[in-house]
Amino acid sequence: PENFKMAASPQSEDILALFERRAHCAVHYEGKIYFWGGIIVETEYIGGGDDSEDSSDDESESESDSEPVLVRTRKNLPHTEKKLIDVYDICSQLWWQYPTTGDAPPPDYGASVAVLHDHIYHFGGYGEFHFRNDLYRMNLSSLHWEKIQPKTDLMPFPVYLTVLLPFANSLITFGGMCLEVPSNVLSEVESEYFQLKSIPSSSGSHNAFWEFNTDYMKWSHHSVANRIKPIYGHQATCFHKQDVLVFGGKICDVFSNHIYLLDMQAKVFKGPIQPPDETFPWPNPRILFSLSCLVEPDLVGTEINGKEVKQNLLVVWGKGPEVRDDCWILTVDQDLEVIHWTKVWRWDGRCMYIYTYMY
Repeated sequence: PENFKMAASPQSEDILALFERRAHCAVHYEGKIYFWGGIIVETEYIGGGDDSEDSSDDESESESDSEPVLVRTRKNLPHTEKKLIDVYDICSQLWWQYPTTGDAPPPDYGASVAVLHDHIYHFGGYGEFHFRNDLYRMNLSSLHWEKIQPKTDLMPFPVYLTVLLPFANSLITFGGMCLEVPSNVLSEVESEYFQLKSIPSSSGSHNAFWEFNTDYMKWSHHSVANRIKPIYGHQATCFHKQDVLVFGGKICDVFSNHIYLLDMQAKVFKGPIQPPDETFPWPNPRILFSLSCLVEPDLVGTEINGKEVKQNLLVVWGKGPEVRDDCWILTVDQDLEVIHWTKVWRWDGRCMYIYTYMY
């Protein structure tokens, strides 16, 4: 667009602060990473008084000795409120801000995004004190947003921390955090609900499986065999042709580092695949992490230079009982018979460098 704004190179501390956020969503398309949503968390200590020499009376001394309280304030990202989308160009290593038009998603965090047919689709999230189940899409050529109006009333539960994946002409989503779902609705969509005890609210997780057909513009739910128990905070990616690989999350409110394989053709989950023993290299359980394929799914199982191409998946950071600041690569064949995890990270305070050979 003519009215774009070039922010600056990532070497600028001011620019890094400008784009700092958490619980946002990001997606890669043609050499660029598009960022939307998220929140800014500001922290400050309140109370405690000062240690000035003027505090001579007992009351002042009492105030000065009191322990300060750490207060965290969540704020919407100003960019989102102005309908600006942030873009990082991988080749030039420059940040850009583009204005968007149309009916954009309201400020939120914990939403899910996917690219399908030159559009970014945005689903779910949490904002303004409630979960959402709206579906939006942005044309990557015109940067114009529209809110999709499904042609039937059947829709997924309002949800947060779920997944959204492109498959053929559809989008699939399963699991996530939501409010309590009535038992008759759970029965209709063949889903289970688990009340979360770690969160002081009426929130829970579910394992319903939904598909949105972009040709017919309608949602449908599917019966899936051997489905994962109610889960949220997981990640999934197209692993090999008809297969989707699922890793991590919280299953029935327990941190997980299990691997599942979803056969989209047969609509069946395989797994869980777990570490064979405690000495086997394997990432710790986590949520709120990133998962990406490093090999095009169609190449998996073929041969290059006489060697079978295996899939390599990148798992970055996350949160378990404590913050995960590590990075792992999973090398696996198309049948999940050969699994090898390698810890491949080096942290210099700002950037992460991956120094492994893909094949």
